[in-house]
Amino acid sequence: MEADGPVPDRGPQLIVLLWVMTGLSTFTVLLRFTSRGLRGTFGWDDYMMLFTLVCFYGWTICITMLSLKGGQRHMEDVIPLGPDLVAQVNLLNWTGQVFGILGLGAGKISIAALLLGILSKTPGWRGHKLFLWIVCIILVVLTSIACASLSLSQCNPPAALWDSRIEGDCIDPQIMADYGTFTGSFNTFADASLSLVPSSIFFRLQMQALERVQLSTIFALNILTTICSAVKTSYLRQLANRSDFTWGTYNIFTWNTGELFVIIFCGTVPTLKPVLDMVLRWISRPTTAKDTGSWSGTGTGGWRASSSRREHSHKSREEEDTDTVGILLSEQQMGRDDQARQLSVRSGLSGRS
Repeated sequence: MEADGPVPDRGPQLIVLLWVMTGLSTFTVLLRFTSRGLRGTFGWDDYMMLFTLVCFYGWTICITMLSLKGGQRHMEDVIPLGPDLVAQVNLLNWTGQVFGILGLGAGKISIAALLLGILSKTPGWRGHKLFLWIVCIILVVLTSIACASLSLSQCNPPAALWDSRIEGDCIDPQIMADYGTFTGSFNTFADASLSLVPSSIFFRLQMQALERVQLSTIFALNILTTICSAVKTSYLRQLANRSDFTWGTYNIFTWNTGELFVIIFCGTVPTLKPVLDMVLRWISRPTTAKDTGSWSGTGTGGWRASSSRREHSHKSREEEDTDTVGILLSEQQMGRDDQARQLSVRSGLSGRS
């Protein structure tokens, strides 16, 4: 006797989540490039974030097609739809995962590149630079490519992975689950590092305590990516569950979607001050200039603490253009290295190479 009620299908709610997150990510990246355009400068951190968005679209399209074909039902409800459809669902599942893996790796590289841009013209910081290059770029590239490659090469011929009608030799599914868990764990560590490393930089500079906290907090938003990554990693053991693979990967898909959005958002926020300045100037046009004494920013540059335009009107055009982070310090208290570090932070956040 057949069970009453509709077939359980989590596809529709997943599709809504996918396109909401993708739309918000698209808007965020557009703001990033608008901000860089206002400065007339673009860096490889921007292009890596754009690549992350492209991968996000690849991920969203694959998982949307999978869901429309019934790929978020229990496998026992998908099999009656025919072997061709089951093969299509499995292929979309694994292809989407490749886009997700590469997109997350590119997002981490983008944030690391932004930090390296800050440190590039600064004396010292050798340990920070080596850590960012080795852990957050080189190892991220290697683990991401290895995981993406393993995902599609589990069987010989590869088509035997998604089509059970094709005979072939396949590795134990637990191997894929274990390596996926390793990759997820490493990515969680990399995300946590990218949220903590900036604090170790800003708190060694001579600036007001409030400014240190503000800058560190902006970059520490990446801890949200760490949380998403950690939760998703806890579900990666489901990659070995081939008996109900379609239903078992739902939590992986939802948390991976959230992680892609969060890494784009958190990796872009530090670059948006020029856009915020432009909006604030447009809003305040009818009013007279007022002393703000906080992070109000009077130019088109980065994060800046200022008091009023009149107070800084004596600054030369070159000085105004250079002050793109707005860490206004007493130069009598800064050594030459500290001044160089301040300028590097400013030029790094404004997109200068």
